Amino acid sequence: MATTPCPALDTECAPWAECYVEGILPCSTTLSGNLFLFLVYGFIMYLGAKITYDYAHKLLEFVPVVSTAVRPLVGVVNPLLSVLPVAAVIAACAFGGGQLELQQKRMNVAMGALAGSTIFSITIAWASVLLLGRCDIRTGDMIDGQLTDRKDLFNTGVSLDKNTRLQAAVMGLSVLIYCFVQASAFATLGEDLATMTDAQRPLILTTCIVAAAGFLVFLAQLQWDRHIFERRVRDAQNKKLVKDVIATFVTNVTRAPNMTAAALADRKEAYDWMAAVEQESLAHQQREMLNVGGLVYCGAMILCGVLLVVASAYPLVQSIMTFCERIGVNAPELYVSYFSIPVICNGSAYIALMLDASYKKKKTVSQSFSYLYGSVTLNNTCCLMIFTAILYSKQLVWTWSTEAMLMLAEVLLVGGASCLMTIYKTFWSTMSITLYVIAL
Repeated sequence: MATTPCPALDTECAPWAECYVEGILPCSTTLSGNLFLFLVYGFIMYLGAKITYDYAHKLLEFVPVVSTAVRPLVGVVNPLLSVLPVAAVIAACAFGGGQLELQQKRMNVAMGALAGSTIFSITIAWASVLLLGRCDIRTGDMIDGQLTDRKDLFNTGVSLDKNTRLQAAVMGLSVLIYCFVQASAFATLGEDLATMTDAQRPLILTTCIVAAAGFLVFLAQLQWDRHIFERRVRDAQNKKLVKDVIATFVTNVTRAPNMTAAALADRKEAYDWMAAVEQESLAHQQREMLNVGGLVYCGAMILCGVLLVVASAYPLVQSIMTFCERIGVNAPELYVSYFSIPVICNGSAYIALMLDASYKKKKTVSQSFSYLYGSVTLNNTCCLMIFTAILYSKQLVWTWSTEAMLMLAEVLLVGGASCLMTIYKTFWSTMSITLYVIAL
């Protein structure tokens, strides 16, 4: 593996072997070396995304004790941090020199990240939440915690609240922004590159402006619909309470096993003892939240996660480019990014959503679906805004009609059905997985 400066990207001897950030970070010209670097930078990105996600949700525990003027800021920062890893990868594709052809190839990585995270969220992650959260359906509603027959696809499923269905409708509307930029691609079919560049620029700029407006509207909608934010706050507090109760229970059993066993022998005394433990835990939680040091530590960890994400984005993009060049397949960077970036950037969030859904309760399942719909909406607005801004500033062309049409079709299908239905039957998961296979 080379650690000395490599030739620049625009040289003929090694057109893809650029040393990242002026030789500060290692690079390689071999397949195995670039695979290793791809795994290393991918792990750093995954670690940064996980830290950011975990502590962004832990920040919600401090909401009840912070100033009223600060609470709306927390409600905006939380979803922004969730989309940061994918947005950072897309923005990193704007850096690096080279000819227009090379810059156009680099944007394949950005499109793979955008399309991959959107389609994975609306298919595989969506189906996983449904399968893990499904319960028996009786009288038009799910029975929390009850699953009689795991093989039943038609009498089991989940039911969602009204606010989650509203999020699905917003997601379906946001994906229509792709129609603007896709119209420019249809209008320039068969044209040469120079003609395509001049003809597409107005609609690319229009798409960027509309996506930016949609992004601002979505943030305003989050502030207007306080139910979503308040539900996340309550969920974070409930998880904290459960952990404190369990920790206190274990501590008391360890310190006084005989006395605790005697208390548990009588059911009434056991209930009284657990109530006392819960009260003690609540008091401990309030004292912890009032601790300014805890809030500062949470903010510092979020900052560390953000720095890891930002610092690893450009090397990750370059490692994908060089790895794909060593493979020798025509334009594989789109597919490598399509499959890898969703797992790297959103893997920790997907795992957390699946764990929440596995509680098999309507409120936790609704929250998981709401997060997925919000994530796709941010991809359709914030990430698309960054993507089209890069295209416009670098005078590149839109050549991703297939990916755009797939995102349009799948998001409209899932989002349209989700906002109209109050119950998702289990068999819908097989259809969602089928959509992902079709997208391949």
